[in-house]
Amino acid sequence: MWTDYPEDLTQIIHNKNVCIVFPSKAMESYELGKKIDNFDTVARIGNGFKVDGIEKHIGSRTDLLFHSLRKKVEWQGIEQLDFKYLAKTGTKYILYKNIQQNRLRKIRQKNALRANNLIALPCPKHILIHLRQKIKEKKIDRKINVKFNMLQGVCAITTILGMEPKSLCLFGKDFYSTGHQKNYKTKDICPQLIKQRTNRAHNLNKMKMLTTICIEAYDNLFIDEITKNALLNQKKISTKMISKIINQTIK
Repeated sequence: MWTDYPEDLTQIIHNKNVCIVFPSKAMESYELGKKIDNFDTVARIGNGFKVDGIEKHIGSRTDLLFHSLRKKVEWQGIEQLDFKYLAKTGTKYILYKNIQQNRLRKIRQKNALRANNLIALPCPKHILIHLRQKIKEKKIDRKINVKFNMLQGVCAITTILGMEPKSLCLFGKDFYSTGHQKNYKTKDICPQLIKQRTNRAHNLNKMKMLTTICIEAYDNLFIDEITKNALLNQKKISTKMISKIINQTIK
């Protein structure tokens, strides 16, 4: 559980106003930089910490990074994690999805992590325990199917919620609809191809459903317009849930 994390990590999440900034191209249509940087803690996903030139859209801070520790993703045009660049942001902790593949990647990159004073830790193994407890407390009639490969971003949402922040706000969670932000990739690849391959690996509809369940269970989880529009674009969604998504959308 999150209580096993170092104290200086839990202190930046527990009872704090936290946001996760997702690296979507859609974020560049908004000027949310100042709003994002005003949060107590700013978490980012993957190479989303590369903010040079787009700070007015997505902010400048990175206090916590969620990353798979993959070296290179050819089919997405994504280079390996730039440890030196990340260290310059002041980030100390990288959290990764707790699967064997990622644990092995951490071992292989331990020298680079150590050289740049970075610490990589796994997300909780039983990552949905806190969400299930919330569902039970609120008597929500939901069953969570975990027989799917969870996206790193959704893993970040459930991990931070389990650490009991004062609030959590999601920016730019469009489930690969518009591609990645500037600086994220070194090679241009059609966003639709990336979305199709990601969908085969992770089932984006189930990822939307799980995010929706989080909104239903947590009254302190808020979303931006980009995330709202993506979540409302589901085939099976109740009128009650539509209302809750809209009510928890920040202006």
